[in-house]
Amino acid sequence: MIRVSRLLMDLYSRAAELATQRKPFAIATVVRVEGSSSARRGSKALIDSQGNILMGWVGGGCAESAVRSEALRCMRTEKPELITLDMQDEILGVGMPCGGMMDVYIEPVLPQPELVIAGHGRIAETLARLGHLMSFAVTVHDPSATKENFPDALRVINEDFDVAEIAFGSSTYVVIATLYKNDHLWL
Repeated sequence: MIRVSRLLMDLYSRAAELATQRKPFAIATVVRVEGSSSARRGSKALIDSQGNILMGWVGGGCAESAVRSEALRCMRTEKPELITLDMQDEILGVGMPCGGMMDVYIEPVLPQPELVIAGHGRIAETLARLGHLMSFAVTVHDPSATKENFPDALRVINEDFDVAEIAFGSSTYVVIATLYKNDHLWL
C-alpha cells in the first residue's frame, strides 16, 4: 500500500482545482539528486502560468528560479522537459554552490482547447460532434440548443446570448452559426 503525505494530497487537490478552472500550470518533480541539494528525490512543486510556485518545494534560491523559468517555457511549448540543475559551480551552474546535481521533470498541464459554437441546427450539431472527436471541450450557446441535440457538448447554454458565460482564452475557438439571427451580438 502506498501512503501519500498530506502535502502531496493538497498539491494534487490544488492541481485538480486549477484543471477544473481551465487554468494552465506545471508540475515539477525532482527525479534525481546527486550530492548536496536542499530538495529530495520526489519533491514536487505546482507552478502557475505566471511562474509562481503555488505549493511544494523543489529547492530554494536559484534552483527554484531555474525551475520556474523552465516551467513557463514548457507551458509555452506544450512539452514536458527533464532538466539538470548543476549546483556545483556558482558561475557555470544555477548560481548556488550547494555541491550537487539535480534532475527535475517538468510537466505542463494545459486546458483542453475549447470550441464555442453559437447557434443550433445540423451544421452546429455536426461541428459539435467533430469538435468532440478532435478533443475539444465543446460549448454550445443558443436559446434553442438542447443536450439531446448536442450529446457530445461539455456544456449547453440555452439562455439568451450572454458572452459573459464564456471564459475566452488563447485556446478558445468560436464558430458563429446562428443563421444570421444574432451574428452581430456574437461578433
